[in-house]
Amino acid sequence: MQENRISKYFDEQLYTCLAVLDLDLTEAQVACLLREGLELVANRARYSLRELFGTFIALHRSELRARGNLLARQSSLYCSALLQHLFRKAGLDLAPGVDLKNTTPEDVCRTPIRTWPTCYNGRWRAAGSRN
Repeated sequence: MQENRISKYFDEQLYTCLAVLDLDLTEAQVACLLREGLELVANRARYSLRELFGTFIALHRSELRARGNLLARQSSLYCSALLQHLFRKAGLDLAPGVDLKNTTPEDVCRTPIRTWPTCYNGRWRAAGSRN
């Protein structure tokens, strides 16, 4: 059974807007994402607060965005870097030109990959729609 991640954040007082991006993945890509995610769990990958600071530094010096994170560690990732890692393994680059461990949520949001976004802001609607 798959967990419903939307219901976790379905509290209009705490989370006033929610976006879901449908990347129209193939079954093979979904299998790859799951396999790679489980591999990270099996290898005990850790959350890296240190790498967040490295990304913060790179955000203030744009020439560093494409280079390796100055504070990178082995077997460590933070949220948006985890997404970038998994999707690159599946053959999709969410943020071309940005190093894996310098990927930000904004990079993921602005991915050039064709997406089918849906937003919740009081009610569900297609992103960009005014209805």
